[in-house]
Amino acid sequence: MNVRNHLIEIQCSQRDLNDVAQALVHSIIFFRTHGKFNYKHEGSFSIGTLGFERAFCDHLDFNYVRCSSLPLVNRINNRIQEFVDRVSEFTYSGTLMLEFYTKKHTKWPFNDSKLLWELWNIRMLITSPATIATSYDKNLSSNKAPTTNNPFSGDYHNTPCQYGTAIESAIKLEDLLSHKLLDIVKIVNDDRCSLPQMPTLPNLDTVFDTSFSDLQPYLFNLSYKTSETAPGSHSIIGGNTTKHSEGGPLAGTTAQSSLKKFLLGTLEL
Repeated sequence: MNVRNHLIEIQCSQRDLNDVAQALVHSIIFFRTHGKFNYKHEGSFSIGTLGFERAFCDHLDFNYVRCSSLPLVNRINNRIQEFVDRVSEFTYSGTLMLEFYTKKHTKWPFNDSKLLWELWNIRMLITSPATIATSYDKNLSSNKAPTTNNPFSGDYHNTPCQYGTAIESAIKLEDLLSHKLLDIVKIVNDDRCSLPQMPTLPNLDTVFDTSFSDLQPYLFNLSYKTSETAPGSHSIIGGNTTKHSEGGPLAGTTAQSSLKKFLLGTLEL
């Protein structure tokens, strides 16, 4: 299965970073989650109901739909909070990488390999609230600002997932976020968007995360990176980019790392 790459770019202030990140990540996870699988016997199973709830942002006048599983919500929010805590006044941009993968069991001494099938890059350009508000007021007088407030209703304009930063800064953040969620809905409902084949019972954990008692998301990893300077600019910080991952290396690198450790351990004997 080929890896599908999706890019979402959005401009927001540091204060709104947590709200924007949670709204986008939870929305994607919601569409990549099933209810709990119940197997009667091999080849016969039923899928339980997927619980969902309305979540409200802390600073923005905005709400969205997410899975109602507290362990899943906490796992995602804690990871996003780590990302937000890394952002400082010198940070130019931050990117959340949401990776969906399947596992392939391998024999000892190798770890299971991870095969990536979908990647979402959520890139957030960090600016001051005044920049967005001033640009929005100028465009409001010319009727260029969108009026949609509900992310799942209203007319959808066939706009690409990646927007120019100049256009994004001219739109009120709540309205822009609505359009981003509509982009996500369009992507996940595209006929070309294929999903991994449903596994047999012994291989269920190679496709889904079975650690939750109330639902079953596709296996995913949420990592992030931050950039301290804008492209083409110079700073005493040196344009450092740091990346942090919770799931370790992906396909190919895991097996190689395990082999190196095994060989080093053998030489030490």
